[in-house]
Amino acid sequence: MSFLYVGHTHEDIDAAFSTISRKLRTTPAETLPDILKLMPNGKRLNGMYDVKRWIDTYIFNIKYISKPMHFKIVRQSKKIRVFYKGQQHTMWKPIDGNGCFLKGMPSGIPRILKPDYEKLDKLLPRTKKLIHSVTSMFSSEEKKEWWTKFFETYKQEQHVYTWINVLPRQREDQTIRPILTLQPEVQLLLDKETQEPQV
Repeated sequence: MSFLYVGHTHEDIDAAFSTISRKLRTTPAETLPDILKLMPNGKRLNGMYDVKRWIDTYIFNIKYISKPMHFKIVRQSKKIRVFYKGQQHTMWKPIDGNGCFLKGMPSGIPRILKPDYEKLDKLLPRTKKLIHSVTSMFSSEEKKEWWTKFFETYKQEQHVYTWINVLPRQREDQTIRPILTLQPEVQLLLDKETQEPQV
């Protein structure tokens, strides 16, 4: 689990959207399936698990984290240990007794969040009117029909849910990558920016 720098918390999602934006300059996308085809392994998300409510009573109130940190939770001999590091290139340090995230392990799986269509219902007449005004620009009748069907069926539940039972394991390897030699003034700025936080 990682906390990002202030001002850089959208880095992954922004990078993904910029890739889609570049593809849209040369590839038309007239329907949602068209947009999904522009993404590698793109899938339509039909529902979500309510993980927040599921874990809420088991998690401690975490606060006062003002610098970027990385945390790793490891099961060792039936005991849960928490490790942290300030920067990606530094070694993991155990917290051991000074803090933990969970009071216990939640049982079962989270419930499914019910879709809330209130905002979409309010926008629907305007959206239908907008789509109708540009129907002459669609490349085929099939694209027009897709939108007609979407407006009729978007509330129908066709959900298949799979709970994540096994999370990907992090490598045990703690090899530190070599750092390039920088000019002293640049190194000073970098050291200030990447000061190792303490827990």
